[in-house]
Amino acid sequence: MTTTIKTNNQPRDFLSFYDFDKKDQKAIEKRFDYMTREELEEGCSFFKYKGEIYNLCEFMRTHMDDWDGALSHSYFSGIIIKISDDHESVICGTYLS
Repeated sequence: MTTTIKTNNQPRDFLSFYDFDKKDQKAIEKRFDYMTREELEEGCSFFKYKGEIYNLCEFMRTHMDDWDGALSHSYFSGIIIKISDDHESVICGTYLS
């Protein structure tokens, strides 16, 4: 089975909870309602991709080519990430098997 990966190789900086405006902070609190406010403020690495906010902890380690993690949307598709060498940013892509 062939996997197709699409990416523009644009690095996206990791962001803290306070890098977002109040509207996005509310969205983060709602989406990650299983986490305490303290965990959201201090223990998360967020980034935006295609208009959505993601938390690094959502991604599972993967062995797809040079990619570091994956978040499945279905059995055949999802988002993959590659963390920069300095751990300050992430490159995102989508995959389809």
